[in-house]
Amino acid sequence: MALSKEGVFLFDSSRIAWKPINPPASKDDYCYITEHITPWAPYVACARGKCYLNPVYDEKHIAFDMVNEEWESILDLPTGVYGRIQAWEDRVYMINESLESEYVSIWVLEDNRWVEKINIDVRSISGWGFFPVIYHGDIVFLVDSPKVFVYNIKIAAMVDEINLEESFGSPHFFPYKLTLFHPPIFA
Repeated sequence: MALSKEGVFLFDSSRIAWKPINPPASKDDYCYITEHITPWAPYVACARGKCYLNPVYDEKHIAFDMVNEEWESILDLPTGVYGRIQAWEDRVYMINESLESEYVSIWVLEDNRWVEKINIDVRSISGWGFFPVIYHGDIVFLVDSPKVFVYNIKIAAMVDEINLEESFGSPHFFPYKLTLFHPPIFA
């Protein structure tokens, strides 16, 4: 899926070309998404054959079913809960944090409803904010570059702190996930 001010596009592998996606019934949602394109927004997360979109600092969410090529509405988050929509494995989740917050909460999308699953007290480890926050299995990685805090959900505690500059020589941390895009094989 590609987003631009010109619209939303889907890569059609049978034609090896991009094709435009028709806007949803509510053109307001579509216009809101396409008119607010910036290098960091809207946020897009793809999982389970759908791409979920949300603008920056807004509770509004829509999804595009890539199999049926249909738009869907998702129940909005509670007022005041906003952040970056993310996907990992088959989970779609939202990290709710603000610079003033003493907690980071993780809301998981289940049956098109947002459910708060985790609430982590971060007062003792950071005063700024985390990006990215990666939720994998029973572990949450909270990146406050150059540090990564490792939180174990089962025991509800921080279990490790990694300094990326000292450990890996780089302050950047990116999750790895297989994609549909593969480099061509040259004979």
